[in-house]
Amino acid sequence: LTYHIRRVGIERAQGGLGSAMAVMLMLSLIVCVSALFSLVNRKDSE
Repeated sequence: LTYHIRRVGIERAQGGLGSAMAVMLMLSLIVCVSALFSLVNRKDSE
């Protein structure tokens, strides 16, 4: 799966670097939000 994502990223970079960067930013943002959510839920449960 990682190899496929990397290959798609390279193809996107050749076509347009901006779109690939935007996708990476969106993914990292979603990960950060989900991590914050789990932390808040853990604090509430304590």
